[in-house]
Amino acid sequence: MREWLQDQSFETSVAIANRAACRVFPFFVAQMTSVWKGDGDLTEFDLLIRLFVSGVVRTFPSETSKAAKPFLIFVDFFGEVDRSSGATGATGTAGAAASAAILASQAALAFGDASPSYVWAAKSVGCAAEAAGGVLWDEVRSDVDLILQNQDIFRVPLWSFSQPSWYSRDMEKVRGIWSKYPPGTWDFWLRWWDGVLSGKPLNWELQRDIVLELTAEDWEAGPARVAERIAEIEVRYAIARTPNAEIIGVNPSTGFVRADPVSRLRSDHLNDILDTLSDASKLFDGHGGPNGPYGTFENECTIIDDAVVRYGKRPIMLLRICRRIVERVKIKEANGDCPKEDPLAADFVSSVASAAGDLMAFDQDVREAETARAAINLTPPSAAIAKALALAADQASEISEGDLKAELPTDARLAASSPSTSEGQIAMYQTKSRLLRLLEVTKSNGKHAVDHVEKYPVVYSAILAVLLFLLA
Repeated sequence: MREWLQDQSFETSVAIANRAACRVFPFFVAQMTSVWKGDGDLTEFDLLIRLFVSGVVRTFPSETSKAAKPFLIFVDFFGEVDRSSGATGATGTAGAAASAAILASQAALAFGDASPSYVWAAKSVGCAAEAAGGVLWDEVRSDVDLILQNQDIFRVPLWSFSQPSWYSRDMEKVRGIWSKYPPGTWDFWLRWWDGVLSGKPLNWELQRDIVLELTAEDWEAGPARVAERIAEIEVRYAIARTPNAEIIGVNPSTGFVRADPVSRLRSDHLNDILDTLSDASKLFDGHGGPNGPYGTFENECTIIDDAVVRYGKRPIMLLRICRRIVERVKIKEANGDCPKEDPLAADFVSSVASAAGDLMAFDQDVREAETARAAINLTPPSAAIAKALALAADQASEISEGDLKAELPTDARLAASSPSTSEGQIAMYQTKSRLLRLLEVTKSNGKHAVDHVEKYPVVYSAILAVLLFLLA
């Protein structure tokens, strides 16, 4: 293994070491008793940080190597384990090997001839194999095969074959240990670990920012402080990924939170689009009314008329309503509820689709919002999350005004009741975008002279209850 790694890149050495160490981390934590922890310099959190940092440095070596320097271990990791463990017997030996593998994984980040990365990577694999047995060598061979095929081994499941029973057992113990901490303490790490296990890592740019922004003091303060700092970074990161062609802020005159549309659409383009929609809603006038062959489109025409009046200055909502209308007509056609291949119906759909196309073509803010929405896979909320989502929206609505006040509760319930429809997906995205920004607004304004300041802590807590789901 050492000979093969010697001819590989630094990134490959670190990846091999990291994967080997991750496979034995749960084993080590499950065996870690008060005796193992010794004087406190070899805890599960310390080792977890090293696994996390080594993965990030492997991915962004030039950007993060300086920030990761406090975690680089230029020591004899066997000596470190011997000094800290105090364990005896077979379990102690395997546990020592597991901890040695984790420390060696971190030491693989070392530069220079004195501690070349391939040496530490090979030691990591060897120590992990001592703890895990022959099954680990099978996995390492699988990693090597993937590397030879130019694949990123961080993007395949940690266990290429079946998970060993001891791994599943020990990981449950780890989750049990973490569940005893205050809520939220280990949420990020559980999501991060699930990504490692499934081969679907959390966004690497987010992980990079965590390594770059957290200070040594943050890490040394322990998991609760780290969880708070990571949550701040995640919120900011999620906000950047969820534009909604609007600005959420406090109205200084009333103290309520409102949504102000953002649009660079020229007024003449907007007026043309509004005229197109108004003309479309009148296409069926004089053709028998609600009892005629086109009566089935009455609701769609009413929706368009209301949208032109209500959302004349909110292009993003006009776009979403246009798409909603087109989808509704297609469903009616499929169900036989409206004339098929009818010229007038085709003109109606074409006009509405044309308006939607113009909104995307001429409004950069709308285009950015819709592109971001399409890029996010919003999974349906569980019953518990749906309930929490409605609570957060209701409480946020109490400190809001205008369209924001009305739409928050409606969208939250639509997202929960119709998660697989395009309307439900749009509602979920809009709820996500707004609650994240409301979280920032309540934090930044909660200590200022705003009329409704006493409600901000309640709203903040409600939004925080669903934040992790919204970030998924």
